[in-house]
Amino acid sequence: MKYVNKILVLLFVLLFIAVVPIQFLYASWSYIEASLHLAFIFSSYENFHIIIVATILFVIFAAMRLKKLVSWEAGGYSILAIVILLTMSLLQKPLNFFQTLVILVIVLAISCAVYLYEFRSRRRRFIFLAPVAASLVIAYLLPLYVVVFYAFFLFVAVAFVRPQLNEMQQEVAKSDENNENTPKTEAAPPNEPEQPGGTVKVDQATPDPRTIIDEVPPDLDSIPQSVSWPSQSDYSRAMQNLEFSIAKERSEVLTSKVVPNPYVSIPGNVVYSSGNYGTVFKLQNEQSTHALKCFTRSKPDLSKRYYLISKAISRFNDGSTFASFSYLPKTIRTLKNPAVYFPALMMEWIDGVNLNTYITSNIETPRKISDIAKKFLSVAIRLQSYGISHGDLSGDNIMVNPSGEITLVDYDGMYVPSLKGMKAPENGHDHFQHPNRTTSTYSERLDNFSVLVIYLSLLAVASDPSLWDRYNRGDQDCLLFRKRDFLMPDTSPLIAELLAKKGRIRKLTKLLVEALQHDPLWDGIDPEKLAKIQR
Repeated sequence: MKYVNKILVLLFVLLFIAVVPIQFLYASWSYIEASLHLAFIFSSYENFHIIIVATILFVIFAAMRLKKLVSWEAGGYSILAIVILLTMSLLQKPLNFFQTLVILVIVLAISCAVYLYEFRSRRRRFIFLAPVAASLVIAYLLPLYVVVFYAFFLFVAVAFVRPQLNEMQQEVAKSDENNENTPKTEAAPPNEPEQPGGTVKVDQATPDPRTIIDEVPPDLDSIPQSVSWPSQSDYSRAMQNLEFSIAKERSEVLTSKVVPNPYVSIPGNVVYSSGNYGTVFKLQNEQSTHALKCFTRSKPDLSKRYYLISKAISRFNDGSTFASFSYLPKTIRTLKNPAVYFPALMMEWIDGVNLNTYITSNIETPRKISDIAKKFLSVAIRLQSYGISHGDLSGDNIMVNPSGEITLVDYDGMYVPSLKGMKAPENGHDHFQHPNRTTSTYSERLDNFSVLVIYLSLLAVASDPSLWDRYNRGDQDCLLFRKRDFLMPDTSPLIAELLAKKGRIRKLTKLLVEALQHDPLWDGIDPEKLAKIQR
């Protein structure tokens, strides 16, 4: 059991064993002295105790939502339970049956209306009505304090028991997958869909690369868990003296020179980019130019992941979509811990600019932005046909060269068929990902939501360039959308503006809003389906 769930168990036990019974005993004491009619002991008590319980539950719910431990769908049930508790706290004195039932019916009706509006699925609506009907039955047949207990147990069930059962089911499913001896053969890559203004090309691969399972390589690094990984500044200092820092067998690095970053005002700065897991430097020798990525954080199965990713890319690569790379174990050390050599990634250097810079440079020529949208969707369709997901599509990780060709960089979160059954090492950029994405969300459909976000953003800017200045505002971490737009689509000015437009942009925006109500891997927004949406 996870540590956070152990804490929740303790909180629930304390609430149930201590807080709730105490409020009944305390509030009923004066009544017991006056009367021994035990059937009515709990009909009058001080309800501020219920407010305390409801507040504690709300804090637990808010914390779980912030950590994405519970979805908004399950959250609807949690809020329903809290609302029932608060309703009971409003009853300051014994009320007759009619008054009690009317108050509860009004509250439940409002809760139902909100939930049924947000979740349009008939199945979800039917399931949600079950606890609501149970609330009315309990209120009709039993004393009101039983409703309080019911609401409390409802909260426990949806906030703790249900996630635990889901987790157990995932473990069982994963175990079943691992026990399968023969991999299933999936359908062939899709036929070529038509794209307005051009054709989106999809290669027909034989055999289907999604069915190819690579052997698991040995652990190439064996970095002790107790070792602290170098920081960006540690690597920057190490790059000043390659003879000391680079392992002797890495001649391809030792024969290169470190190129300072001309776009940074600090003299001698050699860092070209940095992210969650690493820092990138530029190396140059007489024959070629490369990027060297040095890792600043440990990753589960680092060598295995890059070994299998490189195998998959080598089968897919068309010479432009991915930069060729080599995973170099035990390559670089720093003064922080000179006894340990850390791995690095040596990649082909890509000449070009990231997607944000490309849009800014071509904002006056919308046709170029529209063309990039079409090329990007073509790449996404081809990737999915091979069972590959980039895992962290964003403006930073999409490079456009001078001839207008797209190259994807940063493969830390990539999914390939050989990684099936593992968890994602990261969740990607918040402003491009489905808000319910977790590390368990890991498959060939991992990119679906971010592809829709990027494709829609490019088409919207091409249609109305003023959107770029009004919604991007020079922010390199997003295009048009931000995470708050996904969390609160009904109050998003950007979504409202795009829904007011006509044709394909409006259709794609409605699809994005619908996707927020579904699982992050929903196939309703597969790139191939996006290409079929006409003007």
